[in-house]
Amino acid sequence: MDYHLKPLTNPVLIEGKSLTLTENEDWRKVYVDWLTASSNKRFAAVMANRLWYWVLGQGLVNEPDDWGAQNPPSKAELLNYLTNKFIASGYDMKAFVREILMSYPFQCANSGVGTSNSQRLNAEVIVDAIADITGISDQYSSRVPEPFSYFPIGTHSLELGDATVSNTTLELFGRASRDVSLERQHIKDLNARQLLFLMNSSELENKIKKSPMLNELCETQLTVDDISKAVTLTILSRYPTIEELQLYNSYAAKNKLTTKQLCYDLAWLELNSTEFLYNH
Repeated sequence: MDYHLKPLTNPVLIEGKSLTLTENEDWRKVYVDWLTASSNKRFAAVMANRLWYWVLGQGLVNEPDDWGAQNPPSKAELLNYLTNKFIASGYDMKAFVREILMSYPFQCANSGVGTSNSQRLNAEVIVDAIADITGISDQYSSRVPEPFSYFPIGTHSLELGDATVSNTTLELFGRASRDVSLERQHIKDLNARQLLFLMNSSELENKIKKSPMLNELCETQLTVDDISKAVTLTILSRYPTIEELQLYNSYAAKNKLTTKQLCYDLAWLELNSTEFLYNH
């Protein structure tokens, strides 16, 4: 019995367009060329909408995975504008996200003028941010193929192409497995187990206390104000307010803390803050 399948030479794509393949040509390359062509705006629209959803918490097509006729975009003109901008950028995701961050809708949501769409950061972003702040990376290994293969020290979780490679912290914060493809299935809630980890985990405590970056700050920043500014800038990307500086000075004096002890406490405090855990 002949089990060989007849090769598909003329696959028919969306809107009736067909592709003619030459002998021994990889159909995947032809498909990707068609998919990302500037004439095919559906791909660019889906990606633009998805990036908008990631930043603002709600897509112009929402749910972002549902592009049926029964779920039209809330602002079709804006989506068309974003689609054209994404194509013009050469599908540059960083440039496109920068444009969103500089946009009026994002600035309004961030300032409290508009409707807030704050959402907890993705698991990968939280884990990688803690690794960058402390200077201590997680170790990742793969069970396939055996024996275990280990990823280089310093590898970010966002760089892991294989969704089967994970660790307990990523799973705790809801990293999606390979078989989950819908955005709404990604866990972005802040639950009690996550809060307990951030407040009580010896793993996080050890990262803070053994952090070469934070310990270097302790050696170079000698006053309460200096260490407060350095830690807050490192973790929250801003300087502390006058009220926060007054609070930190009072806390350090009351508990007779050294700058190193204060550094550890501030790092723990700010890693537990809503400002760190949420994308505003």
